[in-house]
Amino acid sequence: MTDESKPCPFCGDTELVPSFHTAQPHLEVAMSCGGCDAEGPRVFVDAGGDVEQRSAALMEALKRWNIRKP
Repeated sequence: MTDESKPCPFCGDTELVPSFHTAQPHLEVAMSCGGCDAEGPRVFVDAGGDVEQRSAALMEALKRWNIRKP
């Protein structure tokens, strides 16, 4: 990711992995911890959206990861 992320509040790992969930007609995007699989808040994007929309959703998911509380 281009922006810096905060460590996981549960295990302290700093590796984040994007996760995608299908919820027609939307796609849900979130950031997940690479150490314990904790998942941050999900962001909805149109399932038929283009790469730019999905990229914006990933950046929003990262922003939400950084402001969440355990």
